Amino acid sequence: MPTLSPEKPQERRSRVLSISERNRPLEDTIESIQMENGLSWSQAVFHGIREYDRLRKKIQNHDWAIVREML
Repeated sequence: MPTLSPEKPQERRSRVLSISERNRPLEDTIESIQMENGLSWSQAVFHGIREYDRLRKKIQNHDWAIVREML
């Protein structure tokens, strides 16, 4: 069994995601991302989050005021 050094705490590698009824339709979106990019379910979730973050930043930095107001 590997010993953990007190200087570096162990990273948390897993999370549990409970999907409410309201968010059930988004499972189809995640599955679409999976199929389009050849990703696992968790990779697809994080891919979607990164894409959202990238697009949001792109809109915030856009020169057109009308586009920024969409946020």
